[in-house]
Amino acid sequence: MSVGWAAWQDERERSAKTHSADQEALRQAEERAERQHDLAQQNLMAQAAAAYQDLTGGDRAGVELMTVSTDAVVPEVPVGARLLIDKKGPSYAAGDIVIYRREGKNHIGRVVAVDSATGRLTIGRNQEENRAVPLGDVLGRGVLNSR
Repeated sequence: MSVGWAAWQDERERSAKTHSADQEALRQAEERAERQHDLAQQNLMAQAAAAYQDLTGGDRAGVELMTVSTDAVVPEVPVGARLLIDKKGPSYAAGDIVIYRREGKNHIGRVVAVDSATGRLTIGRNQEENRAVPLGDVLGRGVLNSR
């Protein structure tokens, strides 16, 4: 093997190591940026929750922040969004995003219709049949999300 060929191989190996190190540094920087973005969103939503509490009388029990873990109401509220819930919503209307309790779990859905006579909401979720939910099972209405 000639000296020129060996030097070329050494340079190629150094270049590959440098490229690998650069890729790792970029990955770490992207992870840091994502964590900072998430933290900024959390802080902004916490400030919004506090402001909303002030506007609605300062009752902390009436407001809650939740993280959405389903695509049931995409595109309005995407997976991973933080959702500010008004737990004291006196009434609901078609199009509202609500959190309701079913089978011991919280669910998110879109109000399709309100039946005041029976005290039920018809709730829709993407790729699921609409269902009737008693008003007593509704935990609150989404008033702001971080999308």
